[in-house]
Amino acid sequence: MSIKKSLQSKKPGSAIALALLVVIILVVMGTGLLSLGLHGRMLASRTAAEIAARCAADAGLEKALFEMNKKVKIKPWNGNTLPKATDASLVHSDASFAYTITDSPDYIYPVDVTGRAGRETKNISCTFVLVGLFRNAVYAQDSLVLENAFLVDAYSSEQGPYGGVNALQPTSVATGDPNAVAMGNGVLYGEFLVDYGRELPAMTPPTGSPFNVSMGSIDSNEVNITFGPADSGQYDEIKLSKCKLTIDGEVTLYVTGDFDGKQFSEVEILPDSSLTLYIDGNMNFRNTSSVNALIQDPKLCQIFGTGEEGQRFLFEQSAVLYGTIYAPDADITMSNSAELYGAIICNNAEVSNSAELHFDATLLRTSVNEIGAEFIVQNWQEE
Repeated sequence: MSIKKSLQSKKPGSAIALALLVVIILVVMGTGLLSLGLHGRMLASRTAAEIAARCAADAGLEKALFEMNKKVKIKPWNGNTLPKATDASLVHSDASFAYTITDSPDYIYPVDVTGRAGRETKNISCTFVLVGLFRNAVYAQDSLVLENAFLVDAYSSEQGPYGGVNALQPTSVATGDPNAVAMGNGVLYGEFLVDYGRELPAMTPPTGSPFNVSMGSIDSNEVNITFGPADSGQYDEIKLSKCKLTIDGEVTLYVTGDFDGKQFSEVEILPDSSLTLYIDGNMNFRNTSSVNALIQDPKLCQIFGTGEEGQRFLFEQSAVLYGTIYAPDADITMSNSAELYGAIICNNAEVSNSAELHFDATLLRTSVNEIGAEFIVQNWQEE
């Protein structure tokens, strides 16, 4: 009887102790969960701020690049004032960005960008480098075919004639075709870039005198001709056969029809001279005909295709060209041992049957006043 009473007397105290223990456990668990939730919320908030700061920095860099390329389109170039932003707001966000572009020679500009969101910051350092139209040995917007013993490489015309150590240097070819491949036993020294898009500037022939009135046609067979600055102007067509057209001085020609060179014909550019050719029709050079093979500086022979889509350029049967071709709507074919030293931009391109395309690396350098010059980002670093 005394034992039973003893047990009964201990029950209420045990229940209270147990209840207190449960309360303590719940308080500890609750505090832990609350701390975990608070920590998670703080981590999420910080992560969101870091992402916002990164987005702001990226947006700031894109804005800086946009403003620089907008500025370079205004001729002549004015480098006294460069774009700058401080505490610019990111749209639909509390984040902001700032950027500075530091003046530097040779059109190489250091850029510093800071993105901010809350207490978080993201810093980007890079360089804006000026590049010209020609960045690849060939860029074909639609399709590019390399096949049957082709050769594509790079050299530098400033280092002398092509050959020896000044040959077989790396370059790149590019096309918007995502499925393009090199075929056959040809050799490409460098990269084959596919699904590659670029915004190309429109090209129009010159207007006004002396390009608004035709000066007739040139059809020469075994009779040499010399053109000087006074012969610049518009021509209906130019056809050369077994003869030489000598360019003496700075000459600009606008040919509304075809330009043909066949059977050992030459377009020879003399020292201290240059040829700028705008052509609406087709251009065909074959049978060991050549353009600019005397001084061999591709920068002194610029060819612009200004015809409609489907315009054709054909170089075959050991024809040789030292120059650049910018013809975004044209189809260009090099075949049967043709050689081109310079660069090509076109719609469709084919280099085949022992044809050789040698990119002149000096074309990578340009001036802010050149057509198609724009800035690109290099040396990207994040902090």
